[in-house]
Amino acid sequence: MKFFKSSESDPVCIDIKGKQLQCTVCGHEYFYKKEVYLMTGLLARFDLSSANQRKATCYICRNCAYMHWFSI
Repeated sequence: MKFFKSSESDPVCIDIKGKQLQCTVCGHEYFYKKEVYLMTGLLARFDLSSANQRKATCYICRNCAYMHWFSI
């Protein structure tokens, strides 16, 4: 099963504060990295997404596609 287009980054192992990240659902150790902007309710309501500067890094499990979120 493939969750991402071929243009997405290759899956990698992730180290968080000296420990290897493992998927909390399936225990897999390879992830796709994705940087996203966090949309607050007020900004979304008034379509002010360009004013939103909060970002998060997501690591999506290569095996089951569970998404692990980390605030930047």
